[in-house]
Amino acid sequence: MRLALVLAFLALTHGAVSASATSLHFSQFAIYGEQTVDMDNRQMSGGGHVGADADIEVEMSEVFSVYSSGDVAITGAIGGTAVNGDITANGTVLVEQNHHVWGSIYSSAPPGTQPGPEVSAPATSTISGNVMALGDVALGFDSSLDGSLETEGDATLPLNVAVGGNILANGTVALGNNVGVDGNVVYGTGYSEGTNVEIDGSLSQGATTVSPPTFNGVALPAAQPIFAGSGTLSDGDAGTGIGSPLAPGAYGILEADEIYLTAGTYSFSEIDVSARAELYLDLSQGAIQILVEGDVSFLNSVRSLEVLISEDGVSAEEMEDATESLASLVWLETHGTFRIGNSSDWFGSVYAPYQGIDANRLSVVGALYAGGHIDGDPNLAGISLPIAGGGTDPTHVFVAPAYVPEPGTGALLGFGLVALGLRRRTSRLRA
Repeated sequence: MRLALVLAFLALTHGAVSASATSLHFSQFAIYGEQTVDMDNRQMSGGGHVGADADIEVEMSEVFSVYSSGDVAITGAIGGTAVNGDITANGTVLVEQNHHVWGSIYSSAPPGTQPGPEVSAPATSTISGNVMALGDVALGFDSSLDGSLETEGDATLPLNVAVGGNILANGTVALGNNVGVDGNVVYGTGYSEGTNVEIDGSLSQGATTVSPPTFNGVALPAAQPIFAGSGTLSDGDAGTGIGSPLAPGAYGILEADEIYLTAGTYSFSEIDVSARAELYLDLSQGAIQILVEGDVSFLNSVRSLEVLISEDGVSAEEMEDATESLASLVWLETHGTFRIGNSSDWFGSVYAPYQGIDANRLSVVGALYAGGHIDGDPNLAGISLPIAGGGTDPTHVFVAPAYVPEPGTGALLGFGLVALGLRRRTSRLRA
């Protein structure tokens, strides 16, 4: 039953996404970087895509569709990575051993882009959709492809491979031992087969037109002008309670480890908190916008940041217990780098238009956008957080930013929410 529901969901969403890849809006992405994106041990829900103008590596994670102007690698220890939609790459695609792609794989890398095939699934990997590529395609032993394989180059299936559709190649088709094809096989320049090969359809020589979808990137919002103040906010200076928050306005350096914010716009020259911090966001009156001229750093050896949400202006609850859609009301924009460490929280959207986002074991309800890399700091372990305490709640819940700052004004514009199956959990209230 669960499998049927997943396939039904993919049938509804697949055509709208892959048929018009270039029309995607940035707010449809849970994670998007104009440079590399590297994800490690991340569970996602809510339907947001992962995208980059450069290469993407997804290691030991569960994500939705992946869009890249460069190469895509689905990696990690044997098993454990799942792409619940399509992979669309202008470069090469690698799906390592025993990982699962529930949708299709599209690669626009021509033959000879790299040594070996441009699309490869070395062994025991599963692809539930189709593979369409300009370059060579190789499926490893004990792998399966439920749909069809189309390539301008060569198709190689060495051992114990099952294909549920057709194989169409303008180069050679090489089928090894124990290969089954439910559809037709059409080869361009040559054909070979091993023992126990079964082709339920026809075998013929001919030409095939292969036109995989391409990804041209998305436009991120223009960076806002930020006019910060001066001075330093230390402990006790950033509000004293939900009913006594820091007033919206322009400030200098934020160093306080207990921070209370309410509806409005806050500007800081930088945020530099080295102690374990608590950030209280009162969203009962509306959206909170945080603008930072320099870097944002919440770095502590134990737990850098805990985020608590107030929905009534009186009490606060832990982030994972708050109404998830409220994350659309929080927008943090930094013109430096966003760095956060060690089992921390973030609630809302983070946007770093000039630099990157680096995080170690970060749990997010919201979205991450960067003009630079996402998780490109070799000194940090990665945007990763195993499911806490063995529970079932995902560690990254995508919530599209319903409010995006209008450049030059600080006004908030409504873009509308992506529909989410939101749930409320029992709240653990804090006064």
